[in-house]
Amino acid sequence: MLSRATRAQFRALGVPHPDHLLIVVQRRVEREERQLASLLQVFETEHQVRRHVLFLALTVEGEQVSDGTVVAALRQQLHEVVGEALGELVCAVPGERARKQRPAPVVPLHPLVTEPPPFDHEAPFPDDADAPMAPASDGTYAVAAQR
Repeated sequence: MLSRATRAQFRALGVPHPDHLLIVVQRRVEREERQLASLLQVFETEHQVRRHVLFLALTVEGEQVSDGTVVAALRQQLHEVVGEALGELVCAVPGERARKQRPAPVVPLHPLVTEPPPFDHEAPFPDDADAPMAPASDGTYAVAAQR
């Protein structure tokens, strides 16, 4: 997985694979008693030959690192490895951290009007819990008279 990601990264950037690059995957990566997700060490000889050693961690502070996170750390550090071959950085635009989607606030078009309650709360409800409701069929009709 890491070999494919490395080759794909260099191909996408249009830079040659560096001559001296070692990628080491190990359980933990520490520096000065601090656990890290990755550590890139660059060595240079007196003849200006650079050698790169990239350490990638499988766990950080007891938490297992996902494969996607390991690949992301690899890609980020590979930019440092081939930085000179990429050329001078002229612009960098940071992205914001993804946020959880929250529902949009609902604003009513018309102000809410408080209506009086449909029933008088002081009058007690009849106790119908004991008797089931049955339809009334006494044959009579209600008639409204007009004067």
